Amino acid sequence: HVRMTDGVKQLGFPMVDMPHDRHNRRPSDKGRGIVFELDDVPLATLVFFLLLGLITPNFVNGNLTAYYWLIAALLTGAGIASGFYIIPLQALIQELAPANSLGRFLGTTNALSFVFTSFAGILLVICRNLFHLPPNRIFLICAALTIPCIIFAFRRQKIMNDALHQNP
Repeated sequence: HVRMTDGVKQLGFPMVDMPHDRHNRRPSDKGRGIVFELDDVPLATLVFFLLLGLITPNFVNGNLTAYYWLIAALLTGAGIASGFYIIPLQALIQELAPANSLGRFLGTTNALSFVFTSFAGILLVICRNLFHLPPNRIFLICAALTIPCIIFAFRRQKIMNDALHQNP
């Protein structure tokens, strides 16, 4: 089995390390730069989506300029958190794809990405019209859709930690 970490490290991302057990890091992991857990990405995205869905101009006493800057900061944070997932994933896909089929793999993943992005846009319009939601509340739907990713990530982490402790 190839872990996401292996694909990212092979492609020369020395500043990114994704240990599978944050409590049992190797001594060589100290001082290696930015260390984050891949499993934290959906959790960070959930927090940004919840904040984007719940914060209104009243949060900053009706100051629209401050509200716009706050929303811009939250959108930037959500984009950065998403980038910590998609960039290593794309690097892993490129690394693991057979050399003679790399174009097909990349074309297929990009096509599926655009299909599901279009589907998500249609789904959000339907939800907005069905539930009569204001635009900022759409992020609450995004947050709800992130919860299965969090459950999957934490279950995967537990399985991997159990396997590491059984086979040192």
